[in-house]
Amino acid sequence: LLFRFDGPERSLFKGVQRLPPGGWLMLAPGGRVRSGIHWRPDPASLGSRRIGAPEAAAELSQLMQRAVRCRLPVAGPVAAHLSGGMDSSAITILAARALRPGGRQMLAYSHRPGPFGPYRFGGDGSYVAPVLRQEPDIDWRPVETGDPAAFVLPEMDADQLFPLDPAHRESRVFADAAGRGASMLLSGWGGDEAASYTGRGVLAEALLRGHWLYLAAEMRATGSVRAALGALSPLLLPARSPPSPGITALAAGLMRAGAVAGRDLSPPAPRPEARRIRLSLIGGHGLTRRAEQWALLGARHGLAVGFPMLDRRLVEFALSLPSGLFLGGGWSRRVFRDAMQGVLPDEVRWKPTKADLTVEDPIHVAGQRPLLAARLMGLRDREAIAGLFDLDTVAARLNALPPADMLARTIETGQGDWAAVERAGSLMRAFRAMAYLEQHA
Repeated sequence: LLFRFDGPERSLFKGVQRLPPGGWLMLAPGGRVRSGIHWRPDPASLGSRRIGAPEAAAELSQLMQRAVRCRLPVAGPVAAHLSGGMDSSAITILAARALRPGGRQMLAYSHRPGPFGPYRFGGDGSYVAPVLRQEPDIDWRPVETGDPAAFVLPEMDADQLFPLDPAHRESRVFADAAGRGASMLLSGWGGDEAASYTGRGVLAEALLRGHWLYLAAEMRATGSVRAALGALSPLLLPARSPPSPGITALAAGLMRAGAVAGRDLSPPAPRPEARRIRLSLIGGHGLTRRAEQWALLGARHGLAVGFPMLDRRLVEFALSLPSGLFLGGGWSRRVFRDAMQGVLPDEVRWKPTKADLTVEDPIHVAGQRPLLAARLMGLRDREAIAGLFDLDTVAARLNALPPADMLARTIETGQGDWAAVERAGSLMRAFRAMAYLEQHA
């Protein structure tokens, strides 16, 4: 709920711990337990490799191909997320090319938001189309949100705060893939943290380390003095105003004071330098959380989930690259873009932004306001829920949401009360947590 974690080993269940990232556990005869860490990123190796951009791109290309190929099962179709982003598109294309000689099927799943009144959300489609034109034998299977009522109040997985409901997009992906005989689903998760790092903080790092020629060249290449100064502003200017409330503050505002007492809810300290950002991302809890969610959900349907972007060889190589290779000629993720020449269509390889794949979720919250208000009334006698959430505050925030069509207009145009969109998102998380407690506590 708060995106705060008291250590990666904690779980939802008292007395049950997770293995830490990179950890191993061995059960020996007699009930003896041994555990340890088999790998962690080495901070000393970060950015230590001396290599030119062409050589780095060539090596990255080879490592990407190996990372995909070694995760392909020996028989049957293979499924993949295909968001239209560079990571998922590259994985899908490389897998399809590896499967093609054997006549095996490549299933690709994309999110296709449904229309809301006059508003039409693009979803993944505009960047998926070039991939499908280039690789026409990919079996594209767009997935829409199911019943909106079940989507906002879903059946929840017993082992995690994640929906296990036919109305939820990911459940529909896994169910369909399993029904078509796939045993593996490939995901692009983890690219931003290593091989296709965004380049955030690279200019600040260049300034701190005195790389003046590179800094001047990239500031010119951005074509925007404002954008370049914005990247450097954490170093040059003190914060003039507090940041807008993030997901942590919004979620905490729905909870009883005692539930969040003693927790540090302040936003994390900014890390302006790329090396520090890269190290924090690869060791962050968000990376393991999403991988675990999909792995558990896949297991419910008999599928394994593979993460080629988290291949250890690929991650170690990417982390060893100088930060400047991830921002070149004004382009973020530059070394990955260059590595995927001949793999990605140019429309995808040179796409400037990433789409928001959850664009329609806040609209469903506002659209299901009567249902959610009625459910709140029925939850007031549930001690596990009423003891955690301030239900009066939840009800007030729900009632204060703009109509669904206003949220849809804000999301489509980017103009309007964007804070209301974020408040709707916090309510989505809260209601799913309540659904979990109602079903499993």
